[in-house]
Amino acid sequence: MAKKKNKNSTTTEHLILTPMTVAELDSLAAYNEDPDVKASFAKMAELVAVNPKNEMWYTNWKIALKSDRTVIGGAGFTGYPNDRKATGIHCSLLDMYLGENYMTEAVKALADLALHHDDCLTIRIPASTVTEMSEYANLSKAGFRREIADDGTLTYTREKPPTYHVAIFTLFGMLFGIGTGLIISDVILVPMLIGVFCGFVVGMLLDILDRKKRETIYSGNPKAKKEKKAAVLEEQNEDDTVEVENFELTEKGESNEEHSD
Repeated sequence: MAKKKNKNSTTTEHLILTPMTVAELDSLAAYNEDPDVKASFAKMAELVAVNPKNEMWYTNWKIALKSDRTVIGGAGFTGYPNDRKATGIHCSLLDMYLGENYMTEAVKALADLALHHDDCLTIRIPASTVTEMSEYANLSKAGFRREIADDGTLTYTREKPPTYHVAIFTLFGMLFGIGTGLIISDVILVPMLIGVFCGFVVGMLLDILDRKKRETIYSGNPKAKKEKKAAVLEEQNEDDTVEVENFELTEKGESNEEHSD
């Protein structure tokens, strides 16, 4: 009897990626002898159990060959997207399947899946896994770009493409205008131009809102940054006040000693 296909599975040219269930994760945790790996699978099972609707972000994705369903590795996200709508991807394959472009396919498939989610704008390959993954996966082919942080840390990043509503809404407005013109009268030019204009304006406004939203997310919360800066300045002022008071007390003590002499 054929196995029922998991509705949450995603496929590539050569692979099938399937999110593991709590029972599967518990089983891996129970039979794995490596304490770190055991703890990792146990944590995944716990997170999936309490977040069933968001299991894709917390579970391990089983990677199998499409041809014969042989399991060749696993992959996953570093968690639900944070307040900047960013998450990471990790992936590992059995040694015998490295260098076959399978890792590139798996990473690209998970990135595509994540960036279709409303709460995700950015995927980052964690610095801790960059060396291994970049050696066996063509991350550029998977849509990622290299980034070097101020501390010299190398990461790979892929972002959701910006929206281009202008073209879509302009076309829709034109078609709506033509249709309206044909229904009302034989004159279609004026309704078409009105439709094009309205569609262009709506599309442009939606694109502007999307860009502003991205800028706010990427730059962080301005209010929180301002409050943090104020707190740091207040702390520095308190430290300076304490230093001045200590200096004055020291001077006063030295002065008293001189008078007593």
